[in-house]
Amino acid sequence: MLLLSKTQKIKKTAKKFIDFIISQEVQDTLGTTTTNRPVRKNAKTSENMKPIEQIKTLTEDYDYVIKNKSDIVKKYNEIFTDIQSKQ
Repeated sequence: MLLLSKTQKIKKTAKKFIDFIISQEVQDTLGTTTTNRPVRKNAKTSENMKPIEQIKTLTEDYDYVIKNKSDIVKKYNEIFTDIQSKQ
């Protein structure tokens, strides 16, 4: 994830970097030479990468998450703590 903050002191440089990373050329390179899925839908990908249309995706229910945030975080922390204690 890339983020450009409103308070960023080097906005021009940061914007140039983001523009570079999401450019067609870089996205094609990422899609054909790494295991990172490009963010551009029309980017080239290697034969080893399953087409995005064949991947099941989930749509997050934002209203549910907002309403149940504290319970979700509590459960996550319980699971994480349990896993960490077994290592």
